[in-house]
Amino acid sequence: MCATKPKNRTIKLIVKASELYGDPPIDMFIDPNTALIDDEGFGSMFGQNNRNFKTEVELGSKVTWTIETAEPKGADKNYDVILSAITPKPNSKTQNLFGKPELKPGKNKKQIEGTVVFGSLTGDSEEEVYNIYFGISNNKGKSYDYFPLDPKLQMRRNV
Repeated sequence: MCATKPKNRTIKLIVKASELYGDPPIDMFIDPNTALIDDEGFGSMFGQNNRNFKTEVELGSKVTWTIETAEPKGADKNYDVILSAITPKPNSKTQNLFGKPELKPGKNKKQIEGTVVFGSLTGDSEEEVYNIYFGISNNKGKSYDYFPLDPKLQMRRNV
């Protein structure tokens, strides 16, 4: 039996920073001004509920989250966006797929990486809701307003 290498995944968060900055951190303001797109082209576009966004991962997959503004040369040119943390959302159905209470960015505040270390090896599909915390600044990074998103990761079934 030949083991295949797990597929690494990339998830891009795109933010309409000029529209969202200064709003309360609740879904009715966040969803219209954020989009999530994965490396396979699936996404939750501006205005869609980010809770429904799901990316399939496997045991051993490296997941990379990135962030950027929607209009870096237009409406968002005076805004900066950063990723603050990725955390599992507590629920009783699954364990934390990354085996850490939170994933933080390194020197590059526009990227966070984690490797899936827990998951079902029995073919049972597990879904984990997680939080992406990101910040928006309009004063060259001196202070940020922070916002949460809560999409899902789905363990790919073993066949």
